[in-house]
Amino acid sequence: MNDTFTIKKAQLDELTEKVMAMEKKLNAATKLIDGLGGEQKRWSEGQVELKKKYTFMDGECLLCSSFLSYFGPFDQSFRNRIVEDFIVNIREKEIEVGEGFYVESLLTNDVEKSGWNSEGLPEDTLSVQNGILTTQASRYPLCIDPQLQAVAWIKNKEKKDLRITSFSDDNFSRTVESCVKMGYPVLIENIQEDIDPLIDPIMEKNYIIKGGRKYVRIGSEDVDINEKDFRLFLTTKLPNPNYSPEVMGKASCINYTVTLNGLKDQLLNEVVGFEKPDQEAERKQLIITMSDNKKILQELEDKLLSDLNNTKGSLLDNEELIATLDETKKKTIIINEAIVAGEKTREIIEEARQSYSDVAKRGAILFFTMRALSTISDMYEYSLSSYLVVFRLS
Repeated sequence: MNDTFTIKKAQLDELTEKVMAMEKKLNAATKLIDGLGGEQKRWSEGQVELKKKYTFMDGECLLCSSFLSYFGPFDQSFRNRIVEDFIVNIREKEIEVGEGFYVESLLTNDVEKSGWNSEGLPEDTLSVQNGILTTQASRYPLCIDPQLQAVAWIKNKEKKDLRITSFSDDNFSRTVESCVKMGYPVLIENIQEDIDPLIDPIMEKNYIIKGGRKYVRIGSEDVDINEKDFRLFLTTKLPNPNYSPEVMGKASCINYTVTLNGLKDQLLNEVVGFEKPDQEAERKQLIITMSDNKKILQELEDKLLSDLNNTKGSLLDNEELIATLDETKKKTIIINEAIVAGEKTREIIEEARQSYSDVAKRGAILFFTMRALSTISDMYEYSLSSYLVVFRLS
């Protein structure tokens, strides 16, 4: 009987262990189903949408490549005309492009646009396109920026390590050399129609390979370049510069000249900031908060998908993944609720702001009328910053 008892107890222990393991797997499966169940609909819809996009990928990538290569110097209306012509031309070659496709949808996303907006880049289409050209073009950006809109955005965007200089600066060469070596972004302001030949090798990315490392010649020295982190920005206040083909070939020329709608939005911020300072402060804080929330949400989703993709063996045995999924789900619910609440608050604020839109529109029209006077004589040239001083006083 003792022998039988020992055998039966061993069997009972084995079965108990299996039951506990199965219960653990059942709990894990429940958590997986609950955690991923909420994503099923969105991911399924996303999968269908991606399959459609793949059929148009060749034509849309071709259009986006053309955009990055050619569109920078032009204003919004001319860019729209070029897009229409290019789409017709691509379709004539029997390459498909999706109906209603616009380049921003492929080259950026809502998270990135929200980030730019919180850094001071306006939300209008021209500004978003300029943001794409500044950050994604293969050549370093040369910004035509008479209203200093690009300068303000770049300073906010790169404020941590940004070095600011000009061709007339006594320490220009030293500043550029240290930025190249240390991987700091450098902003060269107030350039005219000629580019200092000192930075030609940098703009042309004419690198020298020594011992597996990249060097660039600055003056008479070969400087080790931190290509990953180094960024170069050039800006000019000239409203209609005449750059040589050589300069246009070295840099990505981008037209940041403010548009009527873009200026209207800026002046609306000024008016509301004066009339309702608390509301304007709340709006600015809301933009930053929503930008951060969208960024966190994107990071959580990317991490979850990466973990799911890299998991080896059974998902039910991966306790770390299930814990990550559970935490992600909780955070996602909280952040989504915050985003929905933020959108509602934004709509309420935007509705209240629109009562001042006529003032902003009138101010924008006045500025463009004044700017047109410069065609009569150069003495009528007004900067946006000086106009804003008068606008605020009024």
